[in-house]
Amino acid sequence: MELEEEILLRFPPHEPGLLVRASLVCKRWRRLVSAPAFRRRLRDLHRAPPMLGFLCNIAEDPEGGGMAAFVSTGAFRPPGAGLGHRLPIDARHGRVLLHYYCPESSKGVLVVWAPATGDELELPLPDPHQCAYNWTAAVLCPSRAPCGHLDCHRGGPFLVVFVGSGARKAFICTYLSDAGTWTNPIDTETEESQEISLIGVPSAVYMYRPVVLDSGLALATVHESKLCIWRKAAGSEQDAGWTQSRAIELETLLPSDAFLTSRPDVVGFAAGLDVIFLRARLMLFTIDLKTCEVKKVCEGKNIYSAIPYVSFYTPGTVVLCLNCGFTVHE
Repeated sequence: MELEEEILLRFPPHEPGLLVRASLVCKRWRRLVSAPAFRRRLRDLHRAPPMLGFLCNIAEDPEGGGMAAFVSTGAFRPPGAGLGHRLPIDARHGRVLLHYYCPESSKGVLVVWAPATGDELELPLPDPHQCAYNWTAAVLCPSRAPCGHLDCHRGGPFLVVFVGSGARKAFICTYLSDAGTWTNPIDTETEESQEISLIGVPSAVYMYRPVVLDSGLALATVHESKLCIWRKAAGSEQDAGWTQSRAIELETLLPSDAFLTSRPDVVGFAAGLDVIFLRARLMLFTIDLKTCEVKKVCEGKNIYSAIPYVSFYTPGTVVLCLNCGFTVHE
């Protein structure tokens, strides 16, 4: 039994289909790979969780409106992956945050979804969102103790952070699932121990995607034919604190037709894996910043945002096949 477990633990975590097939061999192997102890050992051995897929926002037409889909990068097929008009905003620690606007009631809601289990929970938007010109939100594990995020998405508590801006100020409010309600907003004019810090961006950068590299803030943008990475100096909040640290020539990495109509755009980033999502025409590529390896992950739709789903997965939950309506390259 111990030898069998050691072998199964060494299956590549980014190919969960191998463990799924192994679990079908016999009941003993299925009990083994679905046990919490196996998941903990899998995390301890491989440390960094793999990217099992990504959620993409797809522009249907230039006049507005859009669709969303979960695109698997391997064998993982989550239940309830047909997202429709529920647009993904964020994904981390095994959960996904979606936004849905209901035309009948003229109200929007947030949905916290765990792809590994199919569990969902709807949240009302906080009251201050009505006066926000722009807003975004994130979902994460609220634990202050060390957490490997293996099972906290399986019925555990979660935290949603809502950030909005409007009327010359920004504000933040949070939703803790244990409390079941939103906190009062904290804005840039509130004098409390909890404060908001505003960080300027370099004037030379027009369109960019915030990324995290080596636990530090960075920006990714495309200038002419180069993917440029700007790094933030620690402790500096001024424009002078930014420096361009890398410039990767894309013409040598992407196919020639990627530059036919417009320049490529950075549409997503996988934190911890240092992987950039780059849209070029109706193609979506990933670029590994450590190796400069490029992969075409899908094509056929105008994807304007890609949010990676990064997590360990072991058998134990029934998963379904997904037809995204466009070509997926595995």
